[in-house]
Amino acid sequence: MPPPTAQQIIDAQRQDWNRMSGGWERWDRFFEQNLTCLNHRLVADARLRAGHHVLDLGSGTGYPALLAA
Repeated sequence: MPPPTAQQIIDAQRQDWNRMSGGWERWDRFFEQNLTCLNHRLVADARLRAGHHVLDLGSGTGYPALLAA
């Protein structure tokens, strides 16, 4: 069996994300309301300054990375 093409991988990822998006939408407000203090603490503990670069390696909802930006 030949390896999947780049487009097949993209299509499969899109299908996976579309399948899971309902769960993210359902729980998004809960995470935002209950994890705000944790997100701010994570970013504060990183001691980021202007000019620093941040790489988000799967921080869940992405709020810490957005806050860092």
